[in-house]
Amino acid sequence: MRQQPSMDIAICGPLRSGTTLLADLLTVKGKSLVISEPDLHVVWHERTAERLHRLFGDVGLDVTAEPTRRNGKQTYIDWFSDNIVPQLERLDLWGVKQVDFYQWEKLFKHFPPRRMVLVSRDLRDVAISSLDLIGRSLVAFPGGKQLRDEAWVLTRLAYDMHELQSLAKIPHMHVRYEDFVAQASIRERFRKYAGIPEFGEDRFNLEGENPMRANWEKDKHQGKISGAAVGRFASEPEGPTKARAVRLWRVLAPFAQQFGHEMPDMPVKDHPYTVKGKEGANPILRAQDVEAWDGKGPRLLEPAFALRAARIAAAKSLVKPCAVLDMFCGAPALRFMLKQGSKYRGADLASRFQGCEVFDLKTMQLPKQTGAEVITLLGALEYLPALPKFLAALRGLQTPVLASYHSADDTPGIDRESLGWINHLTRQELSEVFAQAGFKTDIRWAFDGRQSLIKATPV
Repeated sequence: MRQQPSMDIAICGPLRSGTTLLADLLTVKGKSLVISEPDLHVVWHERTAERLHRLFGDVGLDVTAEPTRRNGKQTYIDWFSDNIVPQLERLDLWGVKQVDFYQWEKLFKHFPPRRMVLVSRDLRDVAISSLDLIGRSLVAFPGGKQLRDEAWVLTRLAYDMHELQSLAKIPHMHVRYEDFVAQASIRERFRKYAGIPEFGEDRFNLEGENPMRANWEKDKHQGKISGAAVGRFASEPEGPTKARAVRLWRVLAPFAQQFGHEMPDMPVKDHPYTVKGKEGANPILRAQDVEAWDGKGPRLLEPAFALRAARIAAAKSLVKPCAVLDMFCGAPALRFMLKQGSKYRGADLASRFQGCEVFDLKTMQLPKQTGAEVITLLGALEYLPALPKFLAALRGLQTPVLASYHSADDTPGIDRESLGWINHLTRQELSEVFAQAGFKTDIRWAFDGRQSLIKATPV
């Protein structure tokens, strides 16, 4: 009877924490292979199968046997176990890298890892880097089934935090990404822990990614182990995205405490996303909380979910195809919600994707009008320090505006400052500040119970 196979190493960490780099460093053609996100226990996904087939061929495995075509609920692990594992067992080292922890217990039961590395990174950097990934890789799927946005980032990282806390109970080596790229001694300790004589110089797993993402990563790091991605939060201009990253960091403070990162002075306590479920269960339901693109989030006001609700409401109100300038766009999710035939332009305080227009609040150099029929300002006005000055500059674009705002009247008992908000206008004050800037407004007050949708037309 054949002994159950085990893998040599598993690398786990949140998305955007450098796990792909570590996997590629341990991958040497003909000698070792760490597979990025094999998704072995999910229902057959042809794109994943094609990516892995290419990877196996690139590192010198025999892939003459084609993967079995999808058949009902057949999973990729059937073909993988029969055709690939026997070849992997002849290598000096093999393993997997996971940032998606769906059914990781089942995977580790099937292929128990002899060694495990947990990778962590400051969640403020992870939050903003995740938006960069969404924008630059167009990680959003039209059709209403899956859509990546700021709320997805929050729930995904909350889910992952709990799974990593469980994984941390297994013997492992912990690596902080910031230290790994900066200190050769830590990289050497990682190499010795893995048990390979030298690191691989190719980037086999990265090459198999979406070309937009792979090229972006290669341009950023120039083929080296670099600190170019460190300090992403520090380089982000003050504004909505940076404030929401702070909020995420404060909500998910147990992650920083668990893995030795900087702790917030005022962590959010007893948040629904951090309180364990029955018998220590993950409080985040993956299908319902993470993957449901129109999910409403926890039973409290979370800016990321308020932004999602504002986008949905704004898209529904734009009943005809139109040219939209989406200012403070963050994740460009709105582009997938607009009516077919619409034209989308994203603009923000930092570049989020190729073609994203960057503007500056200090100089009020806003994007040019350039044919926009409507300007959207969603989930942004609460964070702007000089709102009257901004609206006056916006008035100069001579374009109708569709904005969202939580008035003080509609948020009683809510600590607005803890959400990162610096404006606390009542309904009347909000109407007046638009009027003083030269706009006529039609406001749908508290459309979701707290948040209002403002249609502002230049007078």
